[in-house]
Amino acid sequence: MAKLYFYYASMNAGKSSSLLQADFNYRERGMRTMVWTASLDTRSTGLVQSRIGLEAEAHRYTDTTDLWHAIMAAHGEAPLDCVLVDEAHRTQAGDLHVNWTPRGWMRRDPLLGFEQHLYLRQPGYGASYVTGGRLLEEAMAERARQLGEGFTMRRFFDEVNAAGMIPVSLIYWELTGDDRMVRELKDGQGPLPFRN
Repeated sequence: MAKLYFYYASMNAGKSSSLLQADFNYRERGMRTMVWTASLDTRSTGLVQSRIGLEAEAHRYTDTTDLWHAIMAAHGEAPLDCVLVDEAHRTQAGDLHVNWTPRGWMRRDPLLGFEQHLYLRQPGYGASYVTGGRLLEEAMAERARQLGEGFTMRRFFDEVNAAGMIPVSLIYWELTGDDRMVRELKDGQGPLPFRN
């Protein structure tokens, strides 16, 4: 499945040099890339340039460029392994995200903006947060059932932190004494939805 990575940072943070390094790494492994830069970037014409002297040829786009069709045309000539866009606006990144997600599984709606903003604020934030969050909430609910009025969020998170950096299924087992999640994973079933 295609992935969209959108990096943003202050000036001189190395965004263009990171893009150029990624381009080099793909090409070094014999993979085909396509590099784009905004026509608003006046540092050069037809190049992505970093302040440390790295550069690569790039297609230029404007606000009227149909990136989807231009990329698909190039992909039709020979499969592309990676498309790198320097100086993109979040709206343009959203267009790419919607268009490149298979089976129409991504729509332009508030969820897309929320997801993009979430990833922008926390680089490297993985998709497993949904599953991990759900499992942690289940552990919290079970612990609250066990402790009754003795349950506090502080106590719960003190227990979670004391368990260390281990999978949530093991934290659940350690905190509740219930190894159900571990058994479900071992049996290839789970984790299963919340129980009532």
